[in-house]
Amino acid sequence: MEVENKQHQIHRPKQQRSLTRYHHILDTAAVMFSMQGYENVGTNHIAVQAGVSVGSFYRFFSDKEALVEALVERYITRLSESLPRLDEQPLPMPTMVEMMLKGVLEFDRQNASFAQILTTTQVGQLAQAAIIIHLTLKGWVERMLNLYYPTIQPEAIHLCAASGMGIVKGMLTMTQPPDSIPIEVVLGEMVDTLIAYVETFMRKQRPTDTFEVFSP
Repeated sequence: MEVENKQHQIHRPKQQRSLTRYHHILDTAAVMFSMQGYENVGTNHIAVQAGVSVGSFYRFFSDKEALVEALVERYITRLSESLPRLDEQPLPMPTMVEMMLKGVLEFDRQNASFAQILTTTQVGQLAQAAIIIHLTLKGWVERMLNLYYPTIQPEAIHLCAASGMGIVKGMLTMTQPPDSIPIEVVLGEMVDTLIAYVETFMRKQRPTDTFEVFSP
């Protein structure tokens, strides 16, 4: 059984039966965080809802913070698999943006509490988790922008990616109460808004150039 992080210890099992229980606890906690809020859920509550003993919980996670670290680690792994690959034959930029956003929204649909963590305004452990997810997504956006706009300065790429992430995170909250707008509707609005922003931003960087969308 693997142990990491001296402050918040995560014990990752290798046997299939224990691994199934490990992921079941993570799944249960994610749903509870989504429904009740991170601050309102304790380790005992998670254990009871998951149908395991408190001792079983602590066998895998030293505390709630360790569980959040494990949950975010799993998010990052799965999210990376959901995003379009950038080392393949490039598609037109709007298509790539739409594929990326579809991947993020579908990931949010399948992974409870993902959007809540990404868009949290809380401090502490949950904020650190949000930063990790944010940087993962922003890194992908920066690589995409570098692919389509290789002559743009790194500072401008960073600004455009950070602003784009602001758009995504802001609009992602539209799927949550009180708006609760269907994901399919939000996706269309998000694609149009993000592409319009990137095109406008890049025109400002190259005012004398004709804007071109990279296509194979």
